[in-house]
Amino acid sequence: MGEPFSSRALAAKTPKAVLRSNNCVQRFLLLDNCTLPLEGDFLNAMLTAETVRPRILGKSEAPKLPAKVMMLATGNNLTAKGDMTRRLLRCTIDPKMEYPERRDFENEPVTDAKHDRLHYLAGALTILRAYIVADRPKNVCAARIVRAVEYDPRRSDMA
Repeated sequence: MGEPFSSRALAAKTPKAVLRSNNCVQRFLLLDNCTLPLEGDFLNAMLTAETVRPRILGKSEAPKLPAKVMMLATGNNLTAKGDMTRRLLRCTIDPKMEYPERRDFENEPVTDAKHDRLHYLAGALTILRAYIVADRPKNVCAARIVRAVEYDPRRSDMA
């Protein structure tokens, strides 16, 4: 069945995923088709710490890298364990059918999205502007959770 997707399993793989051949840090990290729960100290650090020190496989080196990475994980019935449950935002798409790849659309969704791009962009910017005008209110539910790192969307070093 394999070992859980944890710090030990990720430690050997992360440098390959995070570093390019020219040693530039990636901005995005995709954990595709995860079949085991997301958990572990290293993943937690990647999401909350300013820097991480992944060990390079086959070497005694652990370079200090900035942890400014957008991590995405995909999988069927994806789960999280431990502290990871408070560090992720779960998005679920339920087409309400067994074989969603067989769906027929009366329109062309990609073409429509491209055609109406300005409409969608204006909507997204309106939501952001409303948040700023409302003096950036904190989520009431999130305020009750004690977090290791306080996130500030205005921090320039988060970009």
